[in-house]
Amino acid sequence: MTVVGICAALPQEARAIAGLRPRIGDQLRLPGGHLLAVTGMGAARARMAGMRLLDAGTSALISWGTAGALAPSVDAGTLVIPERVVDSGGQAFITDEVWRECMLRRANGRLLRTSPGVLAQVRAVIRTPGEKRDLYQRLGAIAVDMESAALAKLAWEAAVPFVVVRAVSDTARMSIPGSVTLAMDAGGRIRVLRLLSGLLRHPADMVALVRLARGFRAAAAALATFVGPSDLDFLRACPAASA
Repeated sequence: MTVVGICAALPQEARAIAGLRPRIGDQLRLPGGHLLAVTGMGAARARMAGMRLLDAGTSALISWGTAGALAPSVDAGTLVIPERVVDSGGQAFITDEVWRECMLRRANGRLLRTSPGVLAQVRAVIRTPGEKRDLYQRLGAIAVDMESAALAKLAWEAAVPFVVVRAVSDTARMSIPGSVTLAMDAGGRIRVLRLLSGLLRHPADMVALVRLARGFRAAAAALATFVGPSDLDFLRACPAASA
């Protein structure tokens, strides 16, 4: 059986699979021998973690976690399982068709909302509805993240199957409050004191923060419904992971 390498940017995203809250930089062995890396945010960190997974013997990669919606019709909690991912320079990568269809069947069997299409990788958090609308009109992508294209390129270079499973945490209509982005370090960790300081200076950010927290809970619930730490045997039924 192929050993699958799963990359999640944040500990909160990895928790659905790991069953606990790992730390950024961790590489964990999962039931069935698969590996999970908690990469931190951004393309460079994702690529480095993906290279370590390949060096450890994985021969298929999954980009796992959350995404921000660009398409107005995509709600929080929707699983984005894209046909293509596009990097910030416009280079496109196709996800493995057979593996992607297996993931879609599993999601549909668990009554989860799904959306195919294009996922775009961006260099920084897209904060406002206006920025999301502009990106949607320019790229036609339904959602964005900061890591998937880097992993897709690595998988293409290594000639291994690649697929994306991302749950939408913030919709096209939602804003990411400045207090959150200013409190976030380079790896994606939230510094609580810095966040509280920002909210004291900009109390109106609290409304957007509550909406964002609600959206993240919907995304986390969708990921946990899709797969849990004792539920990774389904990978054996997916052709890309059973070769």
